Amino acid sequence: MDCIACCVKRHTYKVFKLRGQHLTVNLVEVIDPDERGYIVATKLLSNEDWKRIQPGQLMIFSQGNSIVISGNE
Repeated sequence: MDCIACCVKRHTYKVFKLRGQHLTVNLVEVIDPDERGYIVATKLLSNEDWKRIQPGQLMIFSQGNSIVISGNE
């Protein structure tokens, strides 16, 4: 199902494997241990805990944190 969803990624995940793809991202090489961030996509990319963003909903991110969620919650 097509959607917009986000997934928080922290350094502790180490390797992120994408669903249905032969692609992995080694987070140890990409971010520092004290960093985190979100992946936002139009399809769920892995079997992890993705939060769906509803139509009309606004999410604002700052410094690796979701700071505002408004609209259809």
